[in-house]
Amino acid sequence: MLIIFYIAAGVFLGILGWKAVKAGIKILVFLTIIGGILWLVGFLLQNLLPIYFALLGIVYIVYAIKGAPKRRAKQKQGRRDVLENIVVETAGKVPSVVFWGYHAPFYNPLAQKHFVVAKVDNMLWLIEIDPFTYDAINSSQIPVIEASIEIKRRIIGDKVIIKTPEKTIALNTGWRDRQEVRKLSDTALRSDSKVFSEEELQKTVYGQSPEDLVKQLKQWQKDPSSQPEIEYYYRNYTLQEKTLPRPLQKWEKEAEDYIPRLDEARSLEKLGDIEGALKVYLDIIEQYNPIGTVYYERPAIILERLGRLEQAISVCEKALANPYLEKSWSLFEKRLNRLKKKTNK
Repeated sequence: MLIIFYIAAGVFLGILGWKAVKAGIKILVFLTIIGGILWLVGFLLQNLLPIYFALLGIVYIVYAIKGAPKRRAKQKQGRRDVLENIVVETAGKVPSVVFWGYHAPFYNPLAQKHFVVAKVDNMLWLIEIDPFTYDAINSSQIPVIEASIEIKRRIIGDKVIIKTPEKTIALNTGWRDRQEVRKLSDTALRSDSKVFSEEELQKTVYGQSPEDLVKQLKQWQKDPSSQPEIEYYYRNYTLQEKTLPRPLQKWEKEAEDYIPRLDEARSLEKLGDIEGALKVYLDIIEQYNPIGTVYYERPAIILERLGRLEQAISVCEKALANPYLEKSWSLFEKRLNRLKKKTNK
């Protein structure tokens, strides 16, 4: 029975407090809060967690009542007008995009930080405001070219993640601001920017000398629009923490062709088709500049056994001319000297 009494008393005091807030009767509100505290002390001392959240609620109500006059005066202007006016007072210009966002740790609702996010010209403004009075507390600016915006769509409201080289800002938004939030996406902000393929970016990043790349980077730092490929790479790879794959070099592309042919030559050797295997080995040497001693060693051995010493010498000389085989040059020098001695007999 005592619990039912306390619950009924709490409901009554809650309704009374709400009516007082709506009517703007501050004295009665504070009397209601005092009554609520007395009720909470009697009912909630058995459990510290409800006391904690109840006290947070009371403090929140006090702040809400205290800031009511200013807040109500601004609310009469309409939601977008309120946000625009906050931006105009801070940035001095009307924003093209504006919405309300907040960051709140789940364990402490009073630690919420509320922001008005706005795009003014080529700058993003983050204006921290007092949610009870709508007064600006402080502000910061981020150049649009330095920001990457990711929007995670949700049922009630979107989550906006603004990334810069120095920090990441994550804000929750309400459903009423959804349309404005989605104007802030990377696509909407830079709808006129060109999209570059991976191959085009590889030519810019990997396909030129370090000196030329440094020159382009310096020009990009002064004017990002002068180097659109680097600007695109910066936004879509650096800020997104993605890696641009390095293009295959010539020898890597060739290796994809001649490695299967090596397997073919070995198979022919095992089957006893020495001439067929030799033809494949020599074709690989003629068409490519293969990396690996086996591509030269096997045909040199076969040619020596067949008594075709001049051809074997030619294979060894090609191996010695291959800079990728430098560690194996001594092996082919010995073979070459032996073959030359044989031809002189």
